Amino acid sequence: MSEEILKNALKATTECLGEERLLALESAEDKQHLADCPRCQAERKLLDQFFSSETSPEEQKQVDWIAKQLAKNPVAKPTGWRSWFTLPRLSAISLAMASVLVFISLRTTMNTAPSIDDTTTNLSNFRSGEVKLNTPTGNIATAPKAFTWEEVKGAARYRVSLMEVDQNVLWSMEINTISMEVPEEVQVKMVPAKTLLWQVDALDASGMVIASSPAERFRVTP
Repeated sequence: MSEEILKNALKATTECLGEERLLALESAEDKQHLADCPRCQAERKLLDQFFSSETSPEEQKQVDWIAKQLAKNPVAKPTGWRSWFTLPRLSAISLAMASVLVFISLRTTMNTAPSIDDTTTNLSNFRSGEVKLNTPTGNIATAPKAFTWEEVKGAARYRVSLMEVDQNVLWSMEINTISMEVPEEVQVKMVPAKTLLWQVDALDASGMVIASSPAERFRVTP
């Protein structure tokens, strides 16, 4: 499997769930997103592994090896309950826990990566580059009433995102045409002298990103 294809499959989107929503799954919308999103499925699996008290034989072997290495560097042994609060003891425990978590994370990520059927996927789209944006761009006199871009072969729909310069998403919507009208409530956010970014992701019929545009800057001049 191509590494580039795997990266695209696990690429985070603005719709991906945070840790709290992944654990709670309170709404039907969150549950449906988890069922459709390979990245969120992998993240949920990692969280389940993290909070699970079960330890596999292979993981126990790793823990035993770490404990053996730590035992080679003996330190003074305070007596009583104070022995648990010495810096060497706390450092050893932290190192062991961190090593086990890294091992579990790497193993789970490799085992739970979603499979992609190369026979039904247009691989050329993954390598073909980016979405070409048309308008708006640069300094403009008034807030744009629409976003326009070039068609991408194999795209079933497009996701348009409006962002601040720190890439904080202000608005995002999907559409199956190569232009999108900007709602009035979004236009009012395009205040004069404020630089904004916009970006388009091309999605195939399964919702996978097959091409993306660079973030384009524009600004309404005072």
